[in-house]
Amino acid sequence: MRILAVDDDPIILDFLCDPDVLGGTHVITPVSCAADALRAIAEADTPFDALLIDIYLPGQNGMALCGAVRKLNDYDQTPIVIMTASNDVDLIQEAFSAGATDFVRKPFDGLELLTRVLVAETLADAVQKRREAQIRVNSLSVLLTDAFSLLPPQSAQTGLLRYMELENRLLTAPQGCHALHLFHIMVPHAERTPKPQEAEAFAADLRAVASAALSSGNHKMDLAYAGHGLFVGVTYGRRCESMSALQINIVKSLIEAGQDRIADGITCGSISGTRVWTSRTAVAAVRHFVNVHADCSGSGDVMDDELFEVA
Repeated sequence: MRILAVDDDPIILDFLCDPDVLGGTHVITPVSCAADALRAIAEADTPFDALLIDIYLPGQNGMALCGAVRKLNDYDQTPIVIMTASNDVDLIQEAFSAGATDFVRKPFDGLELLTRVLVAETLADAVQKRREAQIRVNSLSVLLTDAFSLLPPQSAQTGLLRYMELENRLLTAPQGCHALHLFHIMVPHAERTPKPQEAEAFAADLRAVASAALSSGNHKMDLAYAGHGLFVGVTYGRRCESMSALQINIVKSLIEAGQDRIADGITCGSISGTRVWTSRTAVAAVRHFVNVHADCSGSGDVMDDELFEVA
């Protein structure tokens, strides 16, 4: 464990740095004042796992240093052990209010000091695991919020929409009948639910497929991801997209980009042979196809239509 020790008494610092006191597994960085402590924190390549801070320091005292440390992004949960020779309960309570997690009395009792450090180590391990879990959750949240968030902003040229945006675009079309071709792209590689740690790579695979599809089509195309490896799309006008040509072009584009793994097994097909639709019948057809093939109502699938929920 990497520990930052802050005390203006060099004897105390030498004592804490002695491997026989806290054990040789800990790396102690000794500093003598709050300013040096904040400098050491700022210059550290990785955050310290725990801090030992004397309550009385020259200039900014230990409690003020606690408060300053707690405002730093990487130190909001880091164990901070206050060192004090005072028996003033109010003073110790003030230290806890400032952000300390524990305290140890001076002069040190070797066993008590070691116990406090071991408690801090246990807490530091828990904090690290919580941070790693949060990173995985954040990655998955990006995927759940918008798997295509790293693509350029939506424009009429890209045709890349959230699923609900695709439905809304169809529903808000002028009244009457429209020449539309409703189609799907199935990506077997993306059918399974991704693990949290796979979220970023999973989203990148989806973006690769979407980019390949949009660049492969011969007509203006709107495309949306519906979950379970299923994209649904619409082309406009009397000329419908050739599904066999689209499939060949998507696979070819992915292979040329070194994405052979994703390209394997991709299929394209029409959702319906109907070519003339009203807005509502087109949406109903898309929804039915999605419900059957992507099971968007499935509680266990993170890639349902809420993936692109409009805020």
